[in-house]
Amino acid sequence: MEYVASPGMLATVVATDGFRELKASCPSLLAEVLEKLGSYPGCLELFDEDDDDVLSSEQ
Repeated sequence: MEYVASPGMLATVVATDGFRELKASCPSLLAEVLEKLGSYPGCLELFDEDDDDVLSSEQ
């Protein structure tokens, strides 16, 4: 979790096929992971508060 929360890593992870696969196959797990990452300072600055594109399976 700390590795993904390190500066710049979340954007790199989000760009992977594995992330898209996780988003499509298990969005509830993805939501839980992002919730936990939210406790790391600055980790989720990549996303706006109203941006649900990360969890949307339509991408």
